[in-house]
Amino acid sequence: MPKDSLTITDNRTGQSYEVPIENGTIKAIDLRKIKTDEKDFGLMTYDPAYTNTASCKSRVTYIDGDAGILNYRGYPIEQLAEQGTFLDTAYLLLNGELPSQAQATEWTYDITHHTMVHENIKELLDGFRYDAHPMGMLMSTVAALSTFYPEAKDVRDKATRRTQILRLIAKIPTLAAFSYRHLMGLPYAYPDNDLGYCANFLQMMFRMARGYQPSPVLERALEVLFILHADHEQNCSTSAMRGVGSSEADPYSSTAAAIAVKEWLATPYGLMLCAPPFEKTPRHIMDGVVYNKGIKENAGIFNHPQAWAVMAECQRGNGDQAWEYYRAYMPSAYNTRAELREIEPYVHSQTTYASVNPHAGKSRVPWLTGTASWSYIVAVQNILGIVPELDGLRIDPCIPRAWKGFQVERQFRGKRLQITVENPKGLSRGVQRLEVDGKQISGSLLPLSALRDGARVKVVLEA
Repeated sequence: MPKDSLTITDNRTGQSYEVPIENGTIKAIDLRKIKTDEKDFGLMTYDPAYTNTASCKSRVTYIDGDAGILNYRGYPIEQLAEQGTFLDTAYLLLNGELPSQAQATEWTYDITHHTMVHENIKELLDGFRYDAHPMGMLMSTVAALSTFYPEAKDVRDKATRRTQILRLIAKIPTLAAFSYRHLMGLPYAYPDNDLGYCANFLQMMFRMARGYQPSPVLERALEVLFILHADHEQNCSTSAMRGVGSSEADPYSSTAAAIAVKEWLATPYGLMLCAPPFEKTPRHIMDGVVYNKGIKENAGIFNHPQAWAVMAECQRGNGDQAWEYYRAYMPSAYNTRAELREIEPYVHSQTTYASVNPHAGKSRVPWLTGTASWSYIVAVQNILGIVPELDGLRIDPCIPRAWKGFQVERQFRGKRLQITVENPKGLSRGVQRLEVDGKQISGSLLPLSALRDGARVKVVLEA
C-alpha cells in the first residue's frame, strides 16, 4: 500500500531510514538521524541559494514560471490584472479575500492618508550626493522611519502591526519618488490625496508644474506592474525580510540595518567603522580624512565596538552571524598567522587595518582592556546567554546552529552551578524550559528559589 514517506538507504552503513513526506517536502531535520556512528552530527542539506528549500507553508502565492501560472490566494493573476487594482490585491494578500466595497473604501482611505512623510526625511535625502543610487537612499529612508514611529517595535500587537503595514504601503512610493527627484536635482513633489495610488506615484515622480495629469494609460500600466510584482513566493527579499522579522525587530529598521552591515562593513578582520573610506572630503567636514583609507576613523576597524554588532545579531536570534562577527576580531583567530597582526597574539588592539587598505589585517595599539571586557561580556551574556538578573539567572543562548551544545560552570549568588546546554535540532535559540537536578522549570529564568550549591542545570534548545 502506498505511503507518504521516503525510504533512504545510507550506503556508508547499509542502514535504511523512513522519512515522512508532507506537501511534497521532507523536513531537513529528519535527515539528522542519518549518522555513521553516535559521534556523527548527522546528515545535513546544503542549499546556499535556496534553490530547492521551503522554509514555510504558504497560502498566499502559488507560482509556476514554466507553466505561466501565478495565483494570489487562489485568484489567477490575469483576473486580478484585468479587473483589480494594486490596493485590492494588497488587501487580498494580507487578508485572504478581496475586499467588499466598504472594506475597499476604508482601506484606500487609510493608505491615502498615510502617504506624507516627516519633513526631516527631506533633510536626510539632502545629505546624499547628487548621484547616489536611489536604492541606497530608499533603504536609508525606510530605516529612518523607525525613529519617527518607535511604537513599531511592539510587533506582537495586532493594531500596531496593521498601522505599520498601512504606513509602509503608503510611504514607499513617496520615498521612492523623493529619491528619484533628488537624483534628478528636482524639488520634491508632495503626495496628492485626490489621486489614486499609482497616479499619485506618477505625479510625485514627474510633475514639473501645477496641473500635471498622469496619463491613464501609464497609470493602468503601472497598476498592472505593481499587481504582478506584489508577491513572488520565497524570493530573495521575502527570505531576507522573514529572517530578520523573526527576531521581532521593527519592520522599518531591521532589514535595512542587517543588509547594510553585512554588505558594506563586514570584513574578514572585523567590522569597519564606515564605508566607503573618505578620500576627497575636505578636512573641515571630516577629520578622518587625515588617515589613509582603512585606518582608524577613515573606514578602519575599531575593535572596541565590535561586540555591539555581535549583541545586535544575538538580539535578532542569528547565532551564526553573531559568531562570525565575534570570531573575526578575536586574537585567537590569528594564532596561526601572528605575523599578519604584528602584535602579541593573545591581546586585543585598538584598531585593525580594513580590507580597503593594502596592509589589511595589521593591528595597532594593543592591550585594550575595554575591548577585552566587552568581548567577555558579549561572549558570556549574549552568545552563551548566561545573564545574572535580580530575580535569578537567565540562560538563553544564541549560538551557531552547528554547535551541539556546551558546558559551563557558573558561580552565582555564592552557589556553584554546572550548566549543560544541548542543541539536538541545530537551532540558534529557543529555550522553553530548564531542568534543575531533574526538576523542570518553565521559561529561561533560573529563579533564586532553585539555587543550590553544586546544582546541575540542563537546557535544551527547542523550536
